[in-house]
Amino acid sequence: MKFLVLMAGIAALALTGSITPARAEDAPPAQAESAGLAELRRALDGFLVILAIDPESEKILQVKSEPGGVEIVRPLVYIDAEAAYQDWLGGGIPQDWPVVAANAIDVIFETQGAAVWMGQSHDAAMAQARIDQPALFYVTDAEGEPVMHNFETGARMPLFVRHSDAKRFLDTAKRNLAAGAGGAPDLVVSHTDMMSTLQAIISGQIIGVRLISPEANTRWAEQNQQGMRSLIDYVSDGQVLMQE
Repeated sequence: MKFLVLMAGIAALALTGSITPARAEDAPPAQAESAGLAELRRALDGFLVILAIDPESEKILQVKSEPGGVEIVRPLVYIDAEAAYQDWLGGGIPQDWPVVAANAIDVIFETQGAAVWMGQSHDAAMAQARIDQPALFYVTDAEGEPVMHNFETGARMPLFVRHSDAKRFLDTAKRNLAAGAGGAPDLVVSHTDMMSTLQAIISGQIIGVRLISPEANTRWAEQNQQGMRSLIDYVSDGQVLMQE
């Protein structure tokens, strides 16, 4: 995977903050920080995650994980609202717990980077990854060069939570490039480990990427702004398709 690379530097996460329901357009506050953390903010600009909150303790839902064979209790962060909804349907999230969308950078601050991040099982299968060690999907040409997207802040390489979103981006890029070059280019969807990517951004090894959360996360953030907190009100992907 050919990312834009800087010389590696060591950057520590000395993080504080609090979790509040996010607006899709919210931006994290500016502050003096390392180059790696500043780049992480740019990479996570607009990236929303989903949290189930214990109404008594006001803490994020905790789960047990076993890194290195040692059992640790950590906050659970859903990178896909559909994954949270399926967990809620299956009893993994208590029915009466509020569920909110939040900016990922704020969650990293709140948890000091020590959380379990979870996506959908389908996307984990596409990357042959564990559901609690999610992958990110991106598009390259036949030589492995990344396909960029022009965001408001400039050209960056999009990294998608969902394989289907990466495939949609590939189809759009293929049409656009074919119109300019007179032939459809050979593009492919590849994947990389999410947590390794975030760590590489912080250490300065990776620049020029942007993580893209699913539209479902934005929908739930908008429903939060309307006062909805229970996933009983969640508009699923299936419901959206039926309404189209």
